[in-house]
Amino acid sequence: MEIGRKFDRAELGFALGVVPARISDRQALADPSLLHLIVEDAVWQLQMRDWQSRQPRRWRREKLKRWVAEGTQLFEDREQLKRSARELGL
Repeated sequence: MEIGRKFDRAELGFALGVVPARISDRQALADPSLLHLIVEDAVWQLQMRDWQSRQPRRWRREKLKRWVAEGTQLFEDREQLKRSARELGL
């Protein structure tokens, strides 16, 4: 975008974290499935940041074990989001 150029808000859109895709505001509002994917992607990103911030020390083996299991589930959720995005043509 050029400096000083006026832009259409729809150009901004949403960037997904699980796939390299950008969805315009208009696309999201026109397709409830895309809007749902955007929300699920945002929730996943927040959960991932929260999970990463809570990494226990290595000597806390039980906490580490639960943390790793939670991370495994998050990565499985990401794969499901990727499949959903592919089904929507992203």
